[in-house]
Amino acid sequence: MKSLEKCFNTILAEINALRKTINDTLDQLEKNTKKELNTLLANMKTSIETDINNCTKSIKNIKCVQEDWLTTKDKSEAVDLMTYRKCIVQSLKTKAVLRKMTTNTGNEKTLTFIADTTIQQTLSTLSGLGQIVNKVKQSQDAKNTTKNTATVQGKLKSCNTVSVQLDQTSDLTKPTIIYDPNQVIRVTSSKRYSVRIKNDSVIRYFYIYGICETATGELLITDQDDMKVKLLDQTYKVVAHCGLPCKSVTICSIDSSPVAVALNNID
Repeated sequence: MKSLEKCFNTILAEINALRKTINDTLDQLEKNTKKELNTLLANMKTSIETDINNCTKSIKNIKCVQEDWLTTKDKSEAVDLMTYRKCIVQSLKTKAVLRKMTTNTGNEKTLTFIADTTIQQTLSTLSGLGQIVNKVKQSQDAKNTTKNTATVQGKLKSCNTVSVQLDQTSDLTKPTIIYDPNQVIRVTSSKRYSVRIKNDSVIRYFYIYGICETATGELLITDQDDMKVKLLDQTYKVVAHCGLPCKSVTICSIDSSPVAVALNNID
């Protein structure tokens, strides 16, 4: 009885220690995820504040030019020409600022949390924190009796204590994901969308050699014959395009905003 009580207390301490380790690991995962969220939010706020400051500065400059224009009426043509030139320069600077802005006008920025389901799936497959194994320590008298009897049930292995065998095959911090290379992917439905715009050439087919997704979920495609990169919104409508000096081969995203386009410059 004393031996069993001792084994019980030892196993209970091991279970509590294992639970503490699991809790510490989950706390660290939560801390890392919240830190990533705070960093992403701070970066997005900084980007928006930068755009607001640039727009405010541009508005201020435009108003100054406007005031100069109004005060130069009925003056010499040379003064009017200089003021007009300032207006043109400031207008070009304002357009350049708008092109560099990282915040798309009219689009609401949102954050979404996608939970790692492998953690819950791994936990749901377990029936406990480990397995309790009952082993019997054979006394000397029992050994002698076993040797002298013809009805043996097998030699029993001796052990000093009852032990816990923990399942170490699953790591909560690094779940094992098994991929099936023979998995068959089937297409259940398909739709067609027109990517023709006003200035496209009159051809029957478009040769789209490259496609990639932006950080905000839009699609970029390369129209080879018309030598353009077209931006599609989430309804697959062309919302913007950019001309290329020659035919394109492919396109890929290299950061949250920039993309790289490979050109077929055969000339």
